[in-house]
Amino acid sequence: MPEVEAEMQENFVSLDEEAFLENPFKEAENFSEGLEPAVDIQMEEPVFEEPKFEKNSIANTESKDVFEGISTVEKVLEELEPIDENIEEFELDDSFEIESIDENQIDDTEFDIIPFDEDFELEEEDDDIEFEIEDFEDLKETKTDEKNFADSFSSLTKEKAEKAEDFEEPKISPEKMFEHELAQKAASVVPEKSIKDYKIPTDGLLNTYPDGQYWIIDERTEKAGEILKQTLSEFKIEADVTAIRKGPVITMFEILPAPGVKLNKIVGLQDNIALRLAASSVRIVAPIPGKHAVGIEVPNKQRSIVSFRELIDNDSPLFDKMEVPVVLGKDITGEAKLLDLAATPHLLIAGSTGSGKSVCVNTMILSILYKRTPMQVKMILIDPKVVELKLYNDIPHLLTPVITEPKKAFQALQYCLCEMERRYALLDRMGVRDIKSYNRRIKERKLANENLPYIVVIIDEFADLMATTGKELESTIARLAAMSRAVGIHLVLATQRPSIDVITGLIKANIPTRIAFMVASKMDSRIIIDQVGAEKLLGKGDMLYASAVDPFPVRIQGTFVSDNEVENVVDYVKKFGPPEYIDEEIFFDDEEEETEPSLFSDGEDPLYEKALDIVLQSGKASASYIQRRLKVGYNRAARLVEEMEARGIVGPANGSKPRDVIHVPTRTVRSSMTTEE
Repeated sequence: MPEVEAEMQENFVSLDEEAFLENPFKEAENFSEGLEPAVDIQMEEPVFEEPKFEKNSIANTESKDVFEGISTVEKVLEELEPIDENIEEFELDDSFEIESIDENQIDDTEFDIIPFDEDFELEEEDDDIEFEIEDFEDLKETKTDEKNFADSFSSLTKEKAEKAEDFEEPKISPEKMFEHELAQKAASVVPEKSIKDYKIPTDGLLNTYPDGQYWIIDERTEKAGEILKQTLSEFKIEADVTAIRKGPVITMFEILPAPGVKLNKIVGLQDNIALRLAASSVRIVAPIPGKHAVGIEVPNKQRSIVSFRELIDNDSPLFDKMEVPVVLGKDITGEAKLLDLAATPHLLIAGSTGSGKSVCVNTMILSILYKRTPMQVKMILIDPKVVELKLYNDIPHLLTPVITEPKKAFQALQYCLCEMERRYALLDRMGVRDIKSYNRRIKERKLANENLPYIVVIIDEFADLMATTGKELESTIARLAAMSRAVGIHLVLATQRPSIDVITGLIKANIPTRIAFMVASKMDSRIIIDQVGAEKLLGKGDMLYASAVDPFPVRIQGTFVSDNEVENVVDYVKKFGPPEYIDEEIFFDDEEEETEPSLFSDGEDPLYEKALDIVLQSGKASASYIQRRLKVGYNRAARLVEEMEARGIVGPANGSKPRDVIHVPTRTVRSSMTTEE
């Protein structure tokens, strides 16, 4: 630097002061063009590069514009300096300081300098920093002013750097945005999860519970087997304990009675056996299906929790084979029990308060969320109690928000009837028999047709719905249960009041798969599973599962999932996007049907012509379709179809299929043509 400054002193050319005051930057350029160094210095073509700005520097706020303004002056000074290849790229940061110039190192030769004006001020307007050079009258000052310039600029740098730290969000135009700001913006955006990558982890969402090694046959269990044999011998029943199977909650002792012993005599000793074993209750299975033995189920002294995480993490091939897999729990032997709702095809759950019914419903919903995407399974949740299923709102699997009103619940079931008929028409056109074949045919042929998801309708408190809706709901449920299996619509009905007026014979006949939790009496047990046994259950997830394939009930300990786990999973699932609700297709405002003309009145329904136009356009007549298009009640839509049948326009009922149009009225065609014109 001393050598360069000496050369500047020797070769300095004075500026035209008046021209410089009028246009300082242009005059500086002219000055740089006319400048010729007296010494032969190896010069490279100067290239001005913008300094790289770091965080909290002046440039990070607004001073990039400042450096653009003084770039010409910088270029003049740079031409006078030799290029040193070893000099690193200049960066301005918070610690930037301009070294003071030692006066002893400067030659005494007088030379002209451009001093820093003491009246220099920094104005801030609209967050833009500008340098304004107001006065250049004294262009030739002593060389001590150069040191003042360095000190002033250094203090200015520190002052503005401190102010830059107070700026939270500097306003910078898009074309001048710096690289670090773009990086910060990209880091602050959380990408949405894609449905294609739908997968829910268990770590951090579900809890792990100790199993307690319940399967170990300890001395206490072996001693209980000996006591059981002694108790039977006291009543002159010869029997041997052939096997002991220990589960998480129940231990089953398999006994082989001697020839000639009546099984009814063993069953009558339930209370005596419970007394000798100090058990709360004992259930006797006589005989065990498929075995030459009688099973005596005795509760364990210490119950083990069946973790939902343990079963859902299981890489069982059954999950892939099932269409709508659901986790139930573990049986007496500790084997995991899974259920395919598509093969069930409908499920009835009943049990008293505190028996574990609500936890079972939560387990089923979480199983669907874990194993199937929103494109594969859709759900309609009906919760008359308001508080049980409300937290599942806004998950992407829902077709509508959780329904709490009986009127909307009935309309949702009516929608399922309409959707059932529509899907049957799609299956008929495709030439297949069920939804699985339909979706496979679409995938194989790469057709652009609609992929049909399974629809699971879960009603948490069915008894309350039956009390408010009555026979209409019963007939709707019965029709869905009888016909909706092939098109992928499945019902799960749960109630804590298993009475005859709730679980009617019509509903039981169409829902063969049932789960009975602990109930109060043998009569309640018979209403649910057509036999006794549920009154002997222990509660807290202890259940009897009776399927259509094997009507003999299987005892299962249901999985436990806490409310905190449910909330964790629901919050995670919501990250995959909002649900696609179809409320407009499901709900409608029912008109008062008392004032409507009926089929047997002298007047004609004012909606008859509109309904007829809908039927003629579609070529088929369906009460459910008319109900959805006109947004009227099902009874009124059915009367409109019956009116068309009475006038000979549509044919008679054809089972679940829509009625055919057999005659087109001339008057209606003309009116339709007139309307189109």
